[in-house]
Amino acid sequence: MSLHFKNAFSASLSPIPLALFFCLANAFKPALIDDLAYLYAARQIVETPAHPFGPPPDGFHLIWYDRGQGAFTLLTPMVVPYWLAAGITLFGENLVLLKLWLFPICLLFTTSLYSLFKRYAPSYEKPLLAMTVFSPVFLPSLNLMVDVPAVALGVAAVAVFHRSLDSTQASIRLALLAGLLSGLAMQTKYIGVTSVAVIFLFAILRRQWRAGLLASAVALAVFVGWEAYLTREYGRSHFLLQYESRRSKPAFEDNQSSVDRAASELRRTLEKKSGLILPLLSILGAVGVALAALAMIGLRFRGKWILWVLTYLAAGYALMAIVPDRWATFHRNPRNWRDELSISTIFAGINAVLIAELLLAACLYLGFRGWSKRKVRRRRSTSSWFLLGWLAVELAGFFLLSPFAAVRRVMGITIAATLLVGRLVSLTATDETRRRLVNVTCLFGAGIGLFVAFTDYRDAIQERDAVTNCLTLIRQQPGGDRPIWFCGHWGFHYYAELEGLNAIYPNESQPAEGDWIIYPDTQLRPYGQLIILEQAWVDKNFVVEQHEAWPLRTIPEFYDGSPPIRHHHGPRLKVTIFRVKKKFLAQPT
Repeated sequence: MSLHFKNAFSASLSPIPLALFFCLANAFKPALIDDLAYLYAARQIVETPAHPFGPPPDGFHLIWYDRGQGAFTLLTPMVVPYWLAAGITLFGENLVLLKLWLFPICLLFTTSLYSLFKRYAPSYEKPLLAMTVFSPVFLPSLNLMVDVPAVALGVAAVAVFHRSLDSTQASIRLALLAGLLSGLAMQTKYIGVTSVAVIFLFAILRRQWRAGLLASAVALAVFVGWEAYLTREYGRSHFLLQYESRRSKPAFEDNQSSVDRAASELRRTLEKKSGLILPLLSILGAVGVALAALAMIGLRFRGKWILWVLTYLAAGYALMAIVPDRWATFHRNPRNWRDELSISTIFAGINAVLIAELLLAACLYLGFRGWSKRKVRRRRSTSSWFLLGWLAVELAGFFLLSPFAAVRRVMGITIAATLLVGRLVSLTATDETRRRLVNVTCLFGAGIGLFVAFTDYRDAIQERDAVTNCLTLIRQQPGGDRPIWFCGHWGFHYYAELEGLNAIYPNESQPAEGDWIIYPDTQLRPYGQLIILEQAWVDKNFVVEQHEAWPLRTIPEFYDGSPPIRHHHGPRLKVTIFRVKKKFLAQPT
C-alpha cells in the first residue's frame, strides 16, 4: 500500500497533473488587476483580427487608470489577446472557460520546466517542479494576464534549444522552433527578450554559434516583423511607443552641452533603477522562502538548522496573519501608505538578506573550487556557468526593463535561481536524509504558495462582491432603475461593466439628474477615476464597506509594490454611493 501511494504521489508531480491543477486553481478566481485590458483587446480582435487595437491610429477608446485613451497606448502585446480571442470565438466570453482555455500554456510551462530540472537537477526534478508551480510567485499569478504565458514561452524556447544541441549535429528544425518560441515570448511581454540572451549564452558555452545565431535571428525576425506590421497599420511601433513613454526625461538647461545632458540623463536613470533594489529584495524575501532552505541543504548545513529556518519562516507568516495592525506596524509614512516599518517588511527584509547570502554562496560554490585549500580555481562546468549566466541575465532584465517592482517582475529570476540551487542540491544532497530534507523543503514552499494563492483569491472576491452589493442596494431605492455610473479600476471595473453600469470618463461623461454614481475609495484599492463631486451636483446617500475575515491581503502590493503580502485590518473596499441632483460634466480632481 505504501509503495502504491508513493507511486501515485510521484505521478501527481508530473507535468500534466501539475499543469491541470495550475489551470484549475486559477479558473474560478474572479477577474482582477489587468485582466480586463486583455479582454478588451481580445474582444477587438474577434471583431477586427487584422487590427487588434481597433481602428488606426490610436485604436478603440477606453477608460484605463484615470482617463480615457486609445488602446494602442496601453502596454498590451498581442499574443495572449489573440489566444483569448480564439477562446471567445469558440465558446463566448465566459471567464471560467477562458481561464481553462489557458491549459495548453500551463502544460507548456510545466513540461519545459520539467525538462530543464531533469537536465540540471536530476533525481529532484519532480519536487522542484511542484515547488515552482505551487510557489507564491506563480500559483496566484496566472489570471488572464501575460506574465506566466511569457515565461512559459521563454522557458520553452530555452528547453527546445537545449534539445537542438543534444546531438553532435545540431538540429536546425529545433533551433528554428526555439527562435519562434522566443519571438512569441517577446511579443507576449517585452521582458521575454531575456530568452534570446539565454539561448545565445548557451550556444556560446556549447560552441554552437551558428545554432545560436539562427535561433536568435528567428526570434528577432518574429518580433521585428510584428512591429513592422503594426507600424504599417498604425503609423508607429507599439514597442517604441511604450519605450518612449517610460523613458526618464530630465529637464535640461539651454546652455547644457550634449555630454552634460547625457550624463544627467544617465544619472537620473541610475537613480530610478537603484530604487528597484530594495523592492526586489523585499519581494524575494516574501515569496522566495524555500530557496534559502534549499541552498542550505546544497551547502551541507546540518538538518536541524534547515528545520529551524523552515520553522522561522512558518512563524513569520503566522505572525503576519495573527498580530493586529496596531501592534504589527511600528512606523508608517502618512504621505505614502506603502512606506512603513512593520512585521511584514521586517520579515521580508531578514529573508531577503538570508536568500541573497545563500544564493551568493551557491554561485561561488558552483563557479569555483578549492575554497578549503585556499586555491580557488574556476570550475570547468558548462552547466553551472550557464545557470550562473542565466541568473545574471534575468537580474539585468529586471533592472533594465521593469518600470516598477512587483511579483510578476521576478518570475525569470525565480526560475533561474531555482535551477541553480537545484543543481547544487543534485550535486551534494545524495544521501537519503538529504533527499528527505529536499522533499520537506519543496513541500513547505508549495504550502506557502497555496497560502498566498488563497489570500489572493479572497482579496479578488471583494471587488466582485462590492459591485453586487452596491447594485442590490441601489435597486431597492426609489428611482433605483435610473442609470448607474461608476468610477474604479481593475476587477471592480470588470464586474461593474458586466452588470451594465456606465464607466465615468473624466472630461467626457455627463451624469444626469436622478442618476447614481458608485465611487470607490482609492486609498484602499488605488487607481480609480478621481472626479470632482460638488455638493450642488450630488448627494451622498450610502457608504458600503466590504469586509473580509481573512487577515492578510495581496491587492495591490502583490501586483504593484512590496512586500507582496501583508496584514490587513479594516474594510477591503469602501464605496460611496451618490445621487445626482444636477447634470454635470465629470472633471478630474
